[in-house]
Amino acid sequence: MSYYSPETRARLVEYGSIGGHTSWANTVDRQARLAKAHANSPSEVAWHAKKLGLDPDNLTTTERKRAENARLAYYKRLSIKAREAKQRKAMGGQPK
Repeated sequence: MSYYSPETRARLVEYGSIGGHTSWANTVDRQARLAKAHANSPSEVAWHAKKLGLDPDNLTTTERKRAENARLAYYKRLSIKAREAKQRKAMGGQPK
């Protein structure tokens, strides 16, 4: 049960959307704004390179392959966890 009425929640969503669009409209360099988020995202090879203790800016071919394999392994593990959670939910179990 929510503290706000449906009308109030809808209005808050609208204000939030306006704020987001205004913020992006005032952003001159979108790439620079997102650079930190991208650098800290597991979707990036550089993130996995850092986890392996490598310098993401100066990766050799072998190091890049290591980081790419670490990235693939990360997403495979994530996929397994998601599938297991869905199975538990389907069987009426509690999430881990």
